[in-house]
Amino acid sequence: MSTPQLVIETDRLNLRFPTPEDAGDVSLLANNINIARMVATVKHPYALEDAEQWLKQVQANHDSLMHITFLVCLNHNNQIIGTCGATHTKQQTYSLGYWIGEEYWNKGYATEAIKTLADFLIKKREAKYLGAWYANENIASQRVLEKAGFTYRGKQQDIHSLGRGCDVPCSLMEMDVKKDDFSR
Repeated sequence: MSTPQLVIETDRLNLRFPTPEDAGDVSLLANNINIARMVATVKHPYALEDAEQWLKQVQANHDSLMHITFLVCLNHNNQIIGTCGATHTKQQTYSLGYWIGEEYWNKGYATEAIKTLADFLIKKREAKYLGAWYANENIASQRVLEKAGFTYRGKQQDIHSLGRGCDVPCSLMEMDVKKDDFSR
């Protein structure tokens, strides 16, 4: 089964499903120790073969409807700047994740992408709850999630980091969705 192409546009970004042709751009962005240190599922070094394998897994996940992954691209030139996605964990519940290439940090792209992904999940997938883990030392990710409407409610857990090769203390940010007061 092949995943139909979906593109979600914002003022500055478009979120689109990845294709096998994206492996080179993804590997160039992801092969960064500063990303691998903060994203549990990104190893370092991150080679072209790793991106190709990841893209195969993304396709299988899309086909299963258990995961959805988007590339985050700039609108004006379609340049890939990162990824965002969600795993369907149980009925109308999703766990979100994302990373943005280091040269694109501190420009609001991560917040814009996460807000857009949350909006998509709420409106198109009827999500009732969204959660996202971040490494405790990654204050920038905490701020991204707060600006996107997530709240910290005290849940912490050690999560294994491929990039560090060890468990890392992480915190959960959550968003309960109430249709009647959710407007974006």
